[in-house]
Amino acid sequence: MKGTEPESDTGVSSNVPISQLEVSKGGVISSLLTENSDLIRRLISMGFVPGRKVSLKSIVSDKGARIVTVGDSTIAIDLEMSSAVLVKVLG
Repeated sequence: MKGTEPESDTGVSSNVPISQLEVSKGGVISSLLTENSDLIRRLISMGFVPGRKVSLKSIVSDKGARIVTVGDSTIAIDLEMSSAVLVKVLG
């Protein structure tokens, strides 16, 4: 399945947490990575599900909120949440 392939040598795609994206970059959510089941439920309820497009719009502070667009919604999430959402960067 294409969505589970490892990063290629050409650098076409990579999986990184939203917290490490550059502003205006994005991709497709590949997975949620945390042991906190409450956090996973909260992220899913906000629309952070694998296969959905997401992009980083703004960083409020280094250890603070990130403003992201997921689907058609723009949402502020904290550093813990943004670190738990892995994104397959395209391009």
